[in-house]
Amino acid sequence: MGNERRKVSFTLPGIPVAKKNRRRNFGNKSLPSVNYLTWEAMACAEIAQCWKGPTIAKVEQMTLHFYIDTNSRLDVDNCVTSCLDMLQKADVIIGDHWQVLPRYSVDSFESEMGRTELTIWEA
Repeated sequence: MGNERRKVSFTLPGIPVAKKNRRRNFGNKSLPSVNYLTWEAMACAEIAQCWKGPTIAKVEQMTLHFYIDTNSRLDVDNCVTSCLDMLQKADVIIGDHWQVLPRYSVDSFESEMGRTELTIWEA
């Protein structure tokens, strides 16, 4: 009983906006698009309403489910990167753990209501 892993889940409206695409370039400096920054601010605000726990130092497993309408296209790699960067900014996870996650899964589903479901298990 004492070694149960902490599990946290979030449901965010819509699907993530790619951080890498549509960057704004200013000489040697590249900034994320306004669309990404707007999505990130919305997602962080949604998480702040329900996230009261300490920052997760080490992630053991993560699932990301993207619900999109049938007419949309999804760049899964960019969506995952955007979610991980946003979770870091929202102080849910420490650092960018995607390279060291022992297990993670990503799925996309057709749905009339676009949303993103994230589940994280702490190591």
